[in-house]
Amino acid sequence: MKMMPLVRGWKTELAPTPEQITLFMKGCGTDRFAYNWGLAWNENVYLHNQLPHERLKNPSSIDLHKELNKLKKEKFPWMYEVTKQAPQEALRHLETAFSRFFKRLGGYPNFKSRKKHGIGSFSLNDGVTVYSDHVAIPTIGDVRLKERGYLPSNHVLGATVSYKAGRWFISIQAKTAIPVKIIEDGCSGTDVGIKHHHATVSQQTIDSKEKEEYTRDITPQIKQLQRELDFLDRKISHKPEGSKRKELMKLKRQRKYKRLSDIVNDSNHKHSHYLTTTFSKNCIERLNIRGMVKNHDLARQIQVRAFGEFGRQMEYKAGWYGSMTMYPPEGMRYPSTQRCSKCGHVLEGDERLGLSDREFVCPRCGFRKERDLNSGGNLCAVALSYRAIRKAATRPNNQTWRREVTSPTQGLVPVDETSNKPEMAQECGLRV
Repeated sequence: MKMMPLVRGWKTELAPTPEQITLFMKGCGTDRFAYNWGLAWNENVYLHNQLPHERLKNPSSIDLHKELNKLKKEKFPWMYEVTKQAPQEALRHLETAFSRFFKRLGGYPNFKSRKKHGIGSFSLNDGVTVYSDHVAIPTIGDVRLKERGYLPSNHVLGATVSYKAGRWFISIQAKTAIPVKIIEDGCSGTDVGIKHHHATVSQQTIDSKEKEEYTRDITPQIKQLQRELDFLDRKISHKPEGSKRKELMKLKRQRKYKRLSDIVNDSNHKHSHYLTTTFSKNCIERLNIRGMVKNHDLARQIQVRAFGEFGRQMEYKAGWYGSMTMYPPEGMRYPSTQRCSKCGHVLEGDERLGLSDREFVCPRCGFRKERDLNSGGNLCAVALSYRAIRKAATRPNNQTWRREVTSPTQGLVPVDETSNKPEMAQECGLRV
């Protein structure tokens, strides 16, 4: 069986001693200081180049680390208490942030603040050794793991130690390999929403019966946690600034937020794993989140459910498990909710469904169905209309898949790299 190499991450919780927690805090502080110091240096170079002087070269992470080493012994001797990799990786992250900014992939880097951004994290690129029940970190020593036998022990590339809601975590990046496989049968369409987090309609073949299913309803848990968070916000606002009681209540609020994000991530991970390992083609709707959150009555519920994260997981897991993730050709303009999944009639004008309408009724054929399942049926039909779609990375011969310029029902066929036919992604709006 052929194996596909890949680099992936594993994250688990640590059980450090009080002395190790102190060293973790120092590592996070050093990382934050080095990042801010490098950002200030870059800004000074930029301001200097605006004046009529000889221009200076924009410093790289290596240049900044050399300058920091010159000052460390006299001005920053406390940096010797932590591993030298913490400031090194912080400066590399700064270089990556500027690179993304100049490529217009992200915003301008901001200074890190413990008060605003929390304790943070620090990264290591070498010297981390993983055992079954503990992990060895440079200058810190052996730190116990709360979950034994989960982290990989071979081919470790790096690690990141982070703090969140009173708990310490370690994320390990390592090389691994998974068997190359291709799922041949089955299509699914998934509608994401507030009432039903995921509503999926699946079909093995065009003539087979549709299967309808919802994921576990997480709405009651989300609403209960949001009520508790509102209560904590009111209590915190009445406490004096700097008091111990206020800090304890802030920590309690952080734990509630952590619990909320864990519930949503668990639902997204479980359903994305199920879809990408069961069906060959999976179609999910592409939503205009920026436009949806303008409705302030629903903005909070929309943002907490991480619809974009679900799509990201579907895309990379499809490459792992030999399936395909696609989007409707019209992208955000595809009327999956307003289209009849039986006859194809699209509701317009006064016929269109409102936010409070939970049942779709077709005025042409009289078809009735729950609105989320009707949307999932339309997305499943999009997946069924394309055949033989696969990720190029999962193919042993590394073929690239493009769409023939014929009717959409003829699907996708493999062509060689020298073909001048339009790219599949440009032609039909699919991501591969």
